[in-house]
Amino acid sequence: MITEDQIHIILKEKTSILSQGIIDAMDVQPYAIYLVGGYGRGEGAWYEDEIGIHPYNDFDLAVITDNPLSFEKTESLRKELSNRVGIKWVDIDFYTPDILKRLKPTIHDIDLVEGHSLIFGEDVIKQNNITLDSRKIGKEDLILLYRTRMWTLLGSWEGGFHDLNIEEARFFKNQMAKAILAAGDMRLVKLKRYTTSYIERAKLISEIFKSDSCICELTQWAITEKTRPSSSVMKQLDMEQLYFSVKEEFLRSFRYAFAPRPEYFLNPDKTKIYYMFHTKTYLYHIYSLIRHGRSTVARSMDVFYAMNYVLHANCKGSLDKKKLNKASKLLLKNGYIQAPSESWDELRLLTAKARNNS
Repeated sequence: MITEDQIHIILKEKTSILSQGIIDAMDVQPYAIYLVGGYGRGEGAWYEDEIGIHPYNDFDLAVITDNPLSFEKTESLRKELSNRVGIKWVDIDFYTPDILKRLKPTIHDIDLVEGHSLIFGEDVIKQNNITLDSRKIGKEDLILLYRTRMWTLLGSWEGGFHDLNIEEARFFKNQMAKAILAAGDMRLVKLKRYTTSYIERAKLISEIFKSDSCICELTQWAITEKTRPSSSVMKQLDMEQLYFSVKEEFLRSFRYAFAPRPEYFLNPDKTKIYYMFHTKTYLYHIYSLIRHGRSTVARSMDVFYAMNYVLHANCKGSLDKKKLNKASKLLLKNGYIQAPSESWDELRLLTAKARNNS
């Protein structure tokens, strides 16, 4: 049984390594370093094995400084620190005090402002009385939740549905939990009730949607799985059942949140039409053409369109070959595959990997 005292000791050791590593890598000492995300809110993921207690998810850090590191130095530091604390990934974002004061009411920025732990320096956020209104989170965050959690529904296992060993099952279930929590976030953003804490969001879902047993039960399962990933094997039938239950709820919640026009994403053929009239995407496209001589935005969007086709091509084992064919053509067009494919499992993994490289 993992106790809060044990977590506190381990987390303090690891954040000391992280903060000192960042300070040593910088020419000028930062004003502050914050631990954000689940660990910053005291809701991080921890599991126990025969060796001891370990953090499961990434560490997210926000560094407040007038002199941020270059991209190359930051990437090198991320890898070094992840090795030193024994975790897969350490994410480091730099903010100048001026940028911090100009944050917008997005989920990312609200989670930074309201869900952090100060691990070095002075509390710049508190000193400057920086607050953000979660009621002003816009539909762009709904789209971002949809796009980012598509990967969890496509790239969280290798091969087809099969019996999972402990490590495979832990990762798969943790990813499914992320998708369900995102489904709840969509609903709360729609209702202008979003809050930073996982636990508080779960309580709100249970209160507001108490007549909807599906979202309530899956949310309670997701909270437990997200914070204390299980250490057990998983049978193929259980894997399939969980996957399609999570996927159905994820899409149902997006339909609820993005009303009145959810078909722009839930019907992949209409997604490109939506972005044809999307000003920000168009401007990024023009900038990319001028800066790089080619549209990296168009390539990235093609990968997103392909993922969306694959996501909707499999409904509880019923495959839509037309959607798979359209996804395959988009991957061929951008050089991610050399030959057409009609395999959902193959295209699922290919689009997930393409997204990581686009």
